Amino acid sequence: MKLLLFFCIFILCSCASFEEMHKDWVKANCNEDSAYSQGVEDAENGKKHDAHSYSACADTEIGKIKKAYSKGYQSVSSNPIHAPKEAFGMNEYTCRVRPFGHEYSFTSTNKVEAYKKVKTECEASNHSMHCDEIECEKVPLN
Repeated sequence: MKLLLFFCIFILCSCASFEEMHKDWVKANCNEDSAYSQGVEDAENGKKHDAHSYSACADTEIGKIKKAYSKGYQSVSSNPIHAPKEAFGMNEYTCRVRPFGHEYSFTSTNKVEAYKKVKTECEASNHSMHCDEIECEKVPLN
């Protein structure tokens, strides 16, 4: 009986904490300035355009907020300075995978090279199915 009571209290507290965290996120992120900044950051880091998280914002504001995110994202992707950076290898890519707690990683100005190097090293010690979850991130050179 005590265990059941503890479990119920735990669930209620967890829900309250989650609700509070959600309110804090909405307060900090559900505005056009924040969405624009996040769009810029995502584009600069080579992430896919994804305004889905703004669906948690007020229904009357979602359209404007998603539009601000897209505008920020497009401001970076349409900026001509990013094309030469890519063409001249001025970005580094770090790719990594962690099968069974052992990390394989490689950094290169060529994303394909970094990916293939990690895949090859991982497959030398593991079955290929354990080497499929390779993640790569772009790190701009200064």
